[in-house]
Amino acid sequence: MKASIKIEIRDIILQLQTYTYYTGEARKNAGLPARLASDIQASDNEVAQLYDHLNVAFDEIAALISRYLSFCNTKEIENPDAPHSNIICYSFHLPHNYPIECVEQIKRAAIGYAVKRAAQQWFTQCKPDEAMNINSELQSQLIHLREILTMRKQPFINERQGKKQIDI
Repeated sequence: MKASIKIEIRDIILQLQTYTYYTGEARKNAGLPARLASDIQASDNEVAQLYDHLNVAFDEIAALISRYLSFCNTKEIENPDAPHSNIICYSFHLPHNYPIECVEQIKRAAIGYAVKRAAQQWFTQCKPDEAMNINSELQSQLIHLREILTMRKQPFINERQGKKQIDI
């Protein structure tokens, strides 16, 4: 069965900007000078850089999906409803024993991973010690995404007319 996930890039950039904003505010409240805290915060002026960081994350997500489910075709399409807001689309084939309900979970986990991965790259660029703080969050997102990708329906033994049959 073929499945696809569509992720609006504008929404992820907004989440990424929010994440960097709150990180900067938290550091400012912890005593970091305001100028250094504002360097952590990504604004609308850095959207091109954030987009580049997200492209790295999107490539990693496609490679991960391809490893666990099937070949993952990735393409970027223009959003007809919102100009200047492209959509990244992952298409892949699900194994026969993969629960279709998990596709939405894959989408949420992929978005979480993309935000954390792009934030890690952003922090590496503007404040490298902050990038080290996000590594554990990034690894937990990666583990969560892998767990979802490896989900399968368990086969069970069914007795029909005196014969044992394995149903998937």
